[in-house]
Formats: sequence, structure tokens, C-alpha cells
Amino acid sequence: MNSAEPRDMGAASGTQTLLRPVGGSLGVAVLGSVCTGRLTATVTDRLGADGARLSGGELSPELPEPVRHAVRTGVVEGLHGVALGTAALCAVAFALSWLVREVPLRGR
Repeated sequence: MNSAEPRDMGAASGTQTLLRPVGGSLGVAVLGSVCTGRLTATVTDRLGADGARLSGGELSPELPEPVRHAVRTGVVEGLHGVALGTAALCAVAFALSWLVREVPLRGR
């Protein structure tokens, strides 16, 4: 048995422990920006230039029904983009997992 094996396992485990939350944070940031971009685009398309101002966080419960409908539609469109993006990413990750070569850790 090579004395470098336990160190290599520790380095790989430590790298995985570090990169998992980093990847999760980046994923949430990217999908959040996709959702916000689609929300802004949808509300702006439906309401014009004032739509961009509304999607920036200046919503009020006393908004007229057409404005509330535009915001609801924008939220749905944003989440739709996130769902499609996540499905595509999962399909790519699944396809790439078939290319990973299995390497036994130790012989018996």
C-alpha cells in the first residue's frame, strides 16, 4: 500500500467539501438572475417602461388588476425559465456522468 493514498483521499474529500457549497451558491445566483431577468422582461413587455420600475421592488398591494396580473405572469415566466434551465443542466450532468471512468480505490 502506498503511503500517499490516505493523503490523496483527504485532499479529494476536502476539495469536495469546499466546492459543493460554492457550486450551490453559484447555481442559486445564476438561476436567480435568470428568474429576475425574465420577470423584468415580461412585466416591461406588458406594462411598458413603468414595468421595469415595478419589477424593481416598488410593488404595492393597492395595484390595479392589470398590473397585478402582469407581475403574476412575470413571476410564472421567471420560474418557468428556472425550471427549464435546471432540467437542461440536469440532463447535461446525467449525460456527462456516463463518461466518468470507475477507478477502484484499493485492490483486495
